Amino acid sequence: MVSAGPRHVLGDYVPILTAVLLWGWGTPLYKYMQAHGIDPLTLVFYRVFSSTAVLGAWVCWKRRAALSHVLRRPARFMLMGALFTGGLVAFTAGTYGSTATLSMLITRAIPLISIGLSALLFHDERRLVRRRGFQAGFVLALGGLLGLILLRDPRVAASSTSLVLLLATAVLWGSYSPCAKAWLKGHDAFAVSTLVFALAAALTLPLAAWKGDLAWPAHAPLTPVLVMLASGPVLMGFTEGLFYVSVERLGLAPSTAMTLVVPPLTLLYAWPLLGEEPTLELVLLGGVLIGGLALIVRSRGRLLQELGATVEPVTSREGGGAATAGVVKGKDEV
Repeated sequence: MVSAGPRHVLGDYVPILTAVLLWGWGTPLYKYMQAHGIDPLTLVFYRVFSSTAVLGAWVCWKRRAALSHVLRRPARFMLMGALFTGGLVAFTAGTYGSTATLSMLITRAIPLISIGLSALLFHDERRLVRRRGFQAGFVLALGGLLGLILLRDPRVAASSTSLVLLLATAVLWGSYSPCAKAWLKGHDAFAVSTLVFALAAALTLPLAAWKGDLAWPAHAPLTPVLVMLASGPVLMGFTEGLFYVSVERLGLAPSTAMTLVVPPLTLLYAWPLLGEEPTLELVLLGGVLIGGLALIVRSRGRLLQELGATVEPVTSREGGGAATAGVVKGKDEV
């Protein structure tokens, strides 16, 4: 066992920060693909299909035993797959009727739902959520986020259908995250991701065949086709596995709180790609949001110090692997 000094505490955030840096490209990508004439259902199918193919091939090559462990009891992960698929379809369709920035802002209700459920369901999460530092940081971050919403360009409108779809996304994905917290322990993060994306591909194929255009890649320019296929494993498959790793290392509440940084990142990415130029007010509010997240990081670090926490190295437990790396334990749990 190794003492959990500041280096270990900060190192726990690497998976989720890597994920949000990639997630920030998601909605600008959707608007880019929309400009090339692909419908949302077809886009969703090809992205989850490519994620399943690439991630699944890697898992079968490197983590076959972990995948077999996941497949022994697939029912709970199939429920996760259904929630994830519903949220992905709603998010993509909602983004098509809105702007990249507004889509990410609305769906940041996901941390509110996830953190609320985590505080109700999990004792270890409740211990952190009740801390004043965490609450102050979350309120500050949420205040910055609400300011970003209120100061968005009033000339840009979103249809009522898009708003409903984006809110539905928040409910579905906000419920999905606690499932990962409850069921992921003892399972490999990337093996679970493979199963989730395989189910998503199976569920969206009939929808794309019915209402979409599966022949789109045959008549579309090569560049958007390649971007679409590459975005699946890079921005979805890989990042979803990193989110699972983060839930194991940090817990659900801090992991989902960190996703509040995605809208400021989306602002930065959408500026050169889509011309959605950020104003000084939006930049300042983004700084307020990030300051709130810094308070959350500080609060968790102090909690670990109070508990005399230790960090467990990567183990070779059955079904372990990436998902069990760096699990934090207190003295009374070691």
